Amino acid sequence: SFPTRRSSDLDGLNLFLRGRARTQNFRLITKTPSISGLRYFQYLFPNAKCVILIRDGRDVAASVMTGFRKRFEKSVQIWVNAGIYLIDTINLDPNFSENHLIIRYEDLVEHTTETLKEIFDHFSLDHSTYDFDKAATTPIFGSSFFRGGEDKVHWKPVPLTEEFKTFRRWENWDKKRHRQFRDIAGETMNQLGYSCE
Repeated sequence: SFPTRRSSDLDGLNLFLRGRARTQNFRLITKTPSISGLRYFQYLFPNAKCVILIRDGRDVAASVMTGFRKRFEKSVQIWVNAGIYLIDTINLDPNFSENHLIIRYEDLVEHTTETLKEIFDHFSLDHSTYDFDKAATTPIFGSSFFRGGEDKVHWKPVPLTEEFKTFRRWENWDKKRHRQFRDIAGETMNQLGYSCE
């Protein structure tokens, strides 16, 4: 249950975000790498819509291990915890799909135009003049693998090249590691539409 909404609190949060964006005349978009607090989204932003980007847990674990130097089990569990939270949130809210859209990262990369159109439609935005070709060549930001020659993860743009590998960074795992992943994350993977095979 939520406390009674106070419009002054909600207006203050929206004004804060718009102040950070330094504009009042465009559609405001904000993002976060975590779905923690997703259940409060509609309470905090009653007139907004949300897009949730999910990704194969194996690629997430591989990224966390490389970019943040965490152990394998911990890296997998981070993804599992987020997946379970998302599944529980969906099950708790019968109107979830009205304001939330779940997009697979793999679809966004492999079917960029179609997936972006789905996102634009979710927000009731006209995409007739959008440059989809340019979107497909957007630079890479913050990749734990593709750093443009730098040693550490950074947030500077790195031009997209053919050597950038987006998927299946876990292919070099041995059988034991694949088995460990299935034991920890197999059920959550299936519930989110992924296969461990």
